[in-house]
Amino acid sequence: MWSGRKKLRPEDFRLANGSQLPPKDVASLGSKKICAPEALANFERLKKEAQRLCEQVGVRFLGGYAVPEDRIDQIVPE
Repeated sequence: MWSGRKKLRPEDFRLANGSQLPPKDVASLGSKKICAPEALANFERLKKEAQRLCEQVGVRFLGGYAVPEDRIDQIVPE
């Protein structure tokens, strides 16, 4: 899932004399927030809910979940 962050590069900072870096709530070392984390909160909640459902009937496998065919109907309607 997209995190709303982008990796910072040295050329992202062109500071004039006396200028300061952005405050920590805007940028952190190594990445910059290009979307408010609050805007992604619903998606994160849905992702966690889907993971819980998959873990109830399946197992982690190759970056996803292996779910027995006869139990797919337990998670698909959700």
